[in-house]
Formats: sequence, structure tokens, C-alpha cells
Amino acid sequence: MASNLHDVKRRQFKLKLTILTKQILEVLLKYIDCDQNYRVNNTGSQLIVRESTQHPPSEKQKKAVDKLFGLLQQKDYLDFIESFVEVQVTRDTSIMTSSRTITSVSPRKLLFLLGVKEEKPAQINVDEKTWALIPKEIRGRWDRFNAPMQKHIINSIMAENPEERFSQMVTGRVFKDSGDELVAYAHGIPRIPVRLPNPSVASGVSEEIYDLRQILEIKERHPKDPFLRRNPTTGAYFKLDEVIPDAEALENKKDHTHEAEDRKITP
Repeated sequence: MASNLHDVKRRQFKLKLTILTKQILEVLLKYIDCDQNYRVNNTGSQLIVRESTQHPPSEKQKKAVDKLFGLLQQKDYLDFIESFVEVQVTRDTSIMTSSRTITSVSPRKLLFLLGVKEEKPAQINVDEKTWALIPKEIRGRWDRFNAPMQKHIINSIMAENPEERFSQMVTGRVFKDSGDELVAYAHGIPRIPVRLPNPSVASGVSEEIYDLRQILEIKERHPKDPFLRRNPTTGAYFKLDEVIPDAEALENKKDHTHEAEDRKITP
């Protein structure tokens, strides 16, 4: 029974690793403007990156992809072999096209690309990409937030064009050796907007809006309990599971983001 469970977990981990590697390769190919000229195929047992038969790459694009895979191999992210694969272009016609078969991937290096030190805990119901976009100081305290706050954190991340942020993070670490987090505030509204408890007002909630990371940066603690932080406005102490999600501020942030995007595409 234990052996079967181990096999299941191993297969699940391999599948997640394959999916994540495919996503990362697609991001990198798009970054070098070769995503229309190369296909990343998951055959079930291995990943194959091949030239497109409909949009064959130019010599310049081939050199760019050669350089990309050389860099990935040099940095020990993955290893591969060059080969050819048969591609069916019509019902009766198939051709051979140049390809790279991924032979091994470094889980540790892949996690580094995501800015995490270990695999996402199984009980957390988000994919690896979303988990990686959550600031590390919040990931490290995940169990100390209540369920509504955890949901609010995820919603805040998903409101920020996660595909673009993921692309910036991965390409930054591969090509520039840096994947620092983007600016914490957008349009003057905290990235993960929250409020603190304030029993002195009728609502019991502070008027001030904070970014969740501001709360984590509060240095002043209760002298007898370091898990209690001091409210910078009221002076009262609070726990992290008492921090209140501000869903309204998050909706305002979404509206500002949509308005900014609309201005970009207005002719």
C-alpha cells in the first residue's frame, strides 16, 4: 500500500513538473518572439519542442532558440537531445521536422525560477504559477491567515494579470538573473488591500487601508507575545488572523486597472 501511494505521488509530481516546464518554455519562446514558430508538445511521457510546419522559423529565430536552449542547459534548468520528429500535415502526408526532446529537468532549479524554495503544499488549492506570484513573506505565513484572508490574497493576485506577471518573473530570472517582485502598489491602491480591527469605531474596522505586506513589516510587537503586532493608528495589538480583507478596495483596484487598459487600446 505504501509503495503504491509513493508511486502515485511520484507520478503526480512528474506530471506537475511536465506541465510547469511546458508553461515556462512557452513563456520563454514568446519572449524571444518565436512562439508562433515552435510548438511545445506533451506526448504524455516527454516534452518535445519542434519547429512549426505552418510557420517555419527563420534562420534568425533558429539562432535565438539555439541560444535559449543553450542558456537553459548551461544554467542546469534542463537537458535535451536534438532529433527529428514526424509531423502529420494532412491525412496522407507527414514530414520530418527538427525538434528537441527534453530528457531531464531540475526540480530545484525550476522552483528557483518561480522564486520558491519548495513545492507548493498539496492542501493549497491554487496552481504552482499562482502560488509563485504570492509574495514570499505571505507564503511563509500562509497558515496564520484565516480562510477569508487566504481567498482574498488569491483574488488579489488573480486581479493583476497573472499571466503577464508570471512571464516577467520567469524571463527576468532566465535572462537577467533577477526576478524581483513588481512594484507593490498599482494606481495608488495597495496590492493586497486590508484593514485592521478598531474597536473604538462603530464598524469595528479601521478607516485606513493597508497593503498586507505593510502589516507584515510592523516591527513593534507585544513584549510578552511576538505574534501580536501593534496597530500603528490605535496602538492596540492584533494577530494576523484578525486582519480584515478589503474586498471593496480590491474591486476599485480592478476598475482602475480596466480603465488603464482601455486607455491603452483606445485609438
